[in-house]
Amino acid sequence: MKPPAPYLPAAAPALSETDQEALTDLYVRGTPENTLRAYERDLIYVTAWKSARFTTTLDWPESEATALAFILDHARDLGDAPPEDPARQVAEALITQGLRKSLACPAPKSQHPITRDVLEQLLATCRGSRRDCRDRALLMLGWASGGRRRSEIAGLMQEDVSLKEFDKKGVLWISLLETKTTQKGETPRLVLKGRAAQALVHWIEMGEISDGPLFRPISKADRVLKRCLSPDAIAQIVRHRLKLAGLPEGFASPHGLRSGFLTQAALDGAPIQAAMRLSLHRSMAQAQKYYDDVDIAENPAADLLG
Repeated sequence: MKPPAPYLPAAAPALSETDQEALTDLYVRGTPENTLRAYERDLIYVTAWKSARFTTTLDWPESEATALAFILDHARDLGDAPPEDPARQVAEALITQGLRKSLACPAPKSQHPITRDVLEQLLATCRGSRRDCRDRALLMLGWASGGRRRSEIAGLMQEDVSLKEFDKKGVLWISLLETKTTQKGETPRLVLKGRAAQALVHWIEMGEISDGPLFRPISKADRVLKRCLSPDAIAQIVRHRLKLAGLPEGFASPHGLRSGFLTQAALDGAPIQAAMRLSLHRSMAQAQKYYDDVDIAENPAADLLG
């Protein structure tokens, strides 16, 4: 009697070219345009980095050694490195190509969240001009509506703001076209209340914004222009207000409006699910990071007994 033949698992079927195209189409349709653009910029940067560092193209999947070299090259301030340092030489080449801003160690997130007390310091620098009025409304909307990203604020149109309930309830409804995690037509409306709603209505009236871009450049003669502010211009506004408030350079970035909103929600004891309904985070784990950053001594639950 012959022994049974050993079991050999069937080889995994190879995807056809049609299947691969269908998967790519599914990925593209399921990923917001802003995210796709961010991935494209990252891929361009990494490709240029490897070409300058190792004079070769990217592999897929990339080797572990290359990935570790990339991390090490970006984990320190290269301004202190000697001129012959390979990482510094590559960084200088990328700066020349316009793909990198400086030799400083990249810091993708704001060092400090713009919590309520910091926001109040920024608002105190906004006094009576049209520019002050615009910046006050921009900062308050960006913070109070859930911590909006620069691109989301820049993309807002006057038509995206509903004033129907403002006179009776003091409430505005904001319709975002899309966000990093939602596509056109899928973004829920956001609410703006209290001082933030009042500041935005005041800007719409003072800026005579009847249609078109909600937030616009203002000329040196204090005249409101017709075009929209760019995301970079919004970053400049945040940096300018931080400087006027007397805060140190690099204290926070525009992302601080987003991280500050979630941090303040945690400090005030707001349920994370409620905060996420405004911030539009899809990942509980990602939003939870901001809650975890709050010192446990500041957690309202620590005062339950009084």
